[in-house]
Amino acid sequence: MVLQMKAFKDGTRPATVMHQLTKGLTDAQIESIAIYYANNKR
Repeated sequence: MVLQMKAFKDGTRPATVMHQLTKGLTDAQIESIAIYYANNKR
């Protein structure tokens, strides 16, 4: 997830909205989001 979010941020993965959302995130925030979803048991 971290790699994909960073790809959205730097524009190497095309998207309609995600590149705008991730643009303002720091690497630490991206990692925190990934950890949250990795630990979220459904």
